[in-house]
Amino acid sequence: MTAEREEVVDFVAPYFEQTGILIVIRKPVRKTSLFKFMTVLRTEVWLSIVAALLLTGFMIWLLEKYSPYSARNNPDAYPYPCR
Repeated sequence: MTAEREEVVDFVAPYFEQTGILIVIRKPVRKTSLFKFMTVLRTEVWLSIVAALLLTGFMIWLLEKYSPYSARNNPDAYPYPCR
């Protein structure tokens, strides 16, 4: 914008002004993977989740096997076969 041009054309004041120097860099290329969702949590967290699932499964099996209230150990309470 100069004074001569401003007499002919009505200029609008800039609403967005960048100060400083801009450096152009190449956008990094990211690898796509089927297991990309696993990078959200750390390895220790995933191992803890797997251990908790295995421990829960084992505890359910153990309680079902030795519980006096299960269909296997108390057939009188469950006259119909459980499948």
